[in-house]
Amino acid sequence: MKTKLDLIGHQHGITNLASNDEFLVSSDTTGMMLIWNTRTMLQVNVIEPIDHSGITSLSMWKNCIIASYANGMIRFFDAVHGE
Repeated sequence: MKTKLDLIGHQHGITNLASNDEFLVSSDTTGMMLIWNTRTMLQVNVIEPIDHSGITSLSMWKNCIIASYANGMIRFFDAVHGE
């Protein structure tokens, strides 16, 4: 089977994917999140790791990203502004 599209961005293992009608969010083992536009599949934002704790779970509700971390924290981010 041939790949339709490759999204390049993470330098470390991808841990989770979450999406809504507007965004796809990918996370990695360092805690970095990349936000992609689902229509164009272009990267539109980056959420840098806060303390290099890996993301264990990722979810979206409307444009709110909810991430749980290996250090026990749960954090909320705005997908539109990447903060």
